[in-house]
Amino acid sequence: MINLYTPDGWIDVPSLEEGALTFNVGYGARGIGKTFGFLADCLLDHPRRFLLLRRSQVQADLIASSEFSPFRAIDRKRGSLTALKRINRYLTGVYKGILSDDGRVIAEGPPAGYLAALASIHNIRGYDMDVDEMILDEFCPEKGERQIRDEFDVYRNAYETINRNRELEGRPPIRAWLLSNSNMLANNYFIGLRIVETVDRMTRQKREIWRDEKRGLMIVNFCDSPISKRKAETALYQLSADDQFTGMALNNEFSHESRSRTGSLPLRELLPLVQIGELQIYRHKGSRQLYGSLHRSGSPDVYSTDDAGIARFCSRYDWLWDEYMDDHILWQSYLPEVLFRRFFNAGY
Repeated sequence: MINLYTPDGWIDVPSLEEGALTFNVGYGARGIGKTFGFLADCLLDHPRRFLLLRRSQVQADLIASSEFSPFRAIDRKRGSLTALKRINRYLTGVYKGILSDDGRVIAEGPPAGYLAALASIHNIRGYDMDVDEMILDEFCPEKGERQIRDEFDVYRNAYETINRNRELEGRPPIRAWLLSNSNMLANNYFIGLRIVETVDRMTRQKREIWRDEKRGLMIVNFCDSPISKRKAETALYQLSADDQFTGMALNNEFSHESRSRTGSLPLRELLPLVQIGELQIYRHKGSRQLYGSLHRSGSPDVYSTDDAGIARFCSRYDWLWDEYMDDHILWQSYLPEVLFRRFFNAGY
């Protein structure tokens, strides 16, 4: 049985590792020990070489600096010494540190881990980075953060680059962790992994663990965090009270999501209109009502999801956006609405 939290209320990383699969997604409130816990476990408690990724090069450069290094808190609380040293423009090594004669912390021995940016990982192909854990921290961007084109594919290419032929050589695959706050349910990874509805259901039902053994995928919902309950009494959240920010930061709610009506309509009352990717739009036979679904039937217009296909769809069916704005589309569930907004490049 997996324990989510230690007796002190922080995330219990060793317990999670013991029950983990190959790909593991963890989402939860702010400041509950996600980054600290995994890095401390990899670096000190159960040493194994790791790669820590942030989405952008700006973010990776920031945490590679001594002032903003996530290892400063670990060193302060655990009494350890960690040194960071640039290997090249895009890759930073994480080393066990020793004190030099002049009091500086300098690197000793081979790298214990690495820091890099997901957006720049293609620039370090060919570098022999033999790691056991690959951690993408803050995979779900906050509002206003720059998007990475085809980000889920970029991530899969990064994993392929780092994992290489380990499994063909009889070695276990790299264990991957994707960690984030609950900023956006309709993010690239949940859509790419086809788990939007699963995560939505887990969040509403406060279900902590979901596993798909066949896919090697585990989802962890860090709900009911003891640390979050204690943070609710601190100054910022007393000020904010029960608003959207508090819902995201403490209660693990995707509270910034905009959702329309959901429901079901009898298929016999619907006429297939258009299909693009997994999404199909139907028109009701007796009214202006439209219906968005993942169910496919009939002979609608069909468009591909490459750039040209999406452009043709949006050009011919631009009037659907007006219908959406007038709330004339009923959705089977949240996922088809998310797909619809993405095809029209709506940023919410």
